Amino acid sequence: MKIITHTEDTLVLDHNPWGVAVAMTVTMSVLSLITIVLFWQAEIKAGMFMLIFAFACALAMRSAFTRTILSFDAFSKNLTIYRRKLHSINSQNIALSDIDKAIMMERPHRRVDRNPTYLIALALHDQTIHPMMPFYSQDSRLHTAAQAINSWLSDIDSAGVTH
Repeated sequence: MKIITHTEDTLVLDHNPWGVAVAMTVTMSVLSLITIVLFWQAEIKAGMFMLIFAFACALAMRSAFTRTILSFDAFSKNLTIYRRKLHSINSQNIALSDIDKAIMMERPHRRVDRNPTYLIALALHDQTIHPMMPFYSQDSRLHTAAQAINSWLSDIDSAGVTH
């Protein structure tokens, strides 16, 4: 997650998983090429299997291409979350007064020798946890982003903006 703007009135963060998107695009291209070759060589059963597998990968790719933009605005006293997928954009507003803090959720790796993955989430005053990303990541900037959110929320809270 990358910090785009950090002023006393506005904090904008962007999570654009381009690495996952590139990997999925390359995978889909290879699967499509293999499927075409198999059908061309009259290997109908193998071609059908690859076609079904490619379709399943396309469905997985749809969730992988989710760009999330978090826009904290002191003037409107809202956090606006924009989520852009392949064919849709939606937004959600959360009042700044409802947000307690940003937290890092950790998921240990199955193998002990691997690093854990993280997810930024908002802890709301009503005890609910609101994830800000569609999946866990090893992005080293997540800790910085969570600290920036908490610092910004603390600054506007001490200025009396959220009340």
